[in-house]
Amino acid sequence: GYYAAHSLFLFITANCTHVADFGSCLGNDALDFCPHGISCGCKDQKPFCNCPSYQKGWQNYWYLGPKCEQLWSTLDLIIVVVLPAIALSVTSAVAVQWVNYCKTRREEA
Repeated sequence: GYYAAHSLFLFITANCTHVADFGSCLGNDALDFCPHGISCGCKDQKPFCNCPSYQKGWQNYWYLGPKCEQLWSTLDLIIVVVLPAIALSVTSAVAVQWVNYCKTRREEA
């Protein structure tokens, strides 16, 4: 977490020294490293927040980011992946048709 001290922000680091991968962070700072209710874990002796995920209806939800600050859903992922793919496909198809049109028009002249 972050503590405000006279307009300065201090970064709280959890202790992962000699902690096995995916073990819990050590020390009192581990409680302040992640947002309330999210546990602190260690990987390669570096702390990380164990972001939760859950399912509601047909959608899955999960938190992302170093401090689990971004909530994503199945629908978000579909929109982020599928819409750009559709836009790229349409743009490619239009470009191919335009080249074909220009080519056949040149041959007719």
